[in-house]
Amino acid sequence: LRDGIKCTLLYYTSNLNSVNDEMGGSAQILHLKEKILMEPPTIAHSALLLLGICDSFRSCILDRDDDGTQLQSIVDGLVRGILSKQLKNGAFGIEFCSSNDSDSYLQG
Repeated sequence: LRDGIKCTLLYYTSNLNSVNDEMGGSAQILHLKEKILMEPPTIAHSALLLLGICDSFRSCILDRDDDGTQLQSIVDGLVRGILSKQLKNGAFGIEFCSSNDSDSYLQG
């Protein structure tokens, strides 16, 4: 089971889109590719991947030998991606590839 979890996490972390931060910073925003999800990427996909990575570190499924530096930058990019979808009113845009339609945001 541990090998399956590790393999799955490494697969998904190797299938991320990188976008420049709209706030003008040099940091990268990451989200999963639509091609592997077969649906538009959402903040829920990123959140579940984040939980999987963090729990795998806590459970020693992933460790520093698994290129921990790269995984830390992936965690940072996924978090920035979720935070980048927060609107001024506190709501969150759900999809990474959509406009701010009323159907595609989560009330804050």
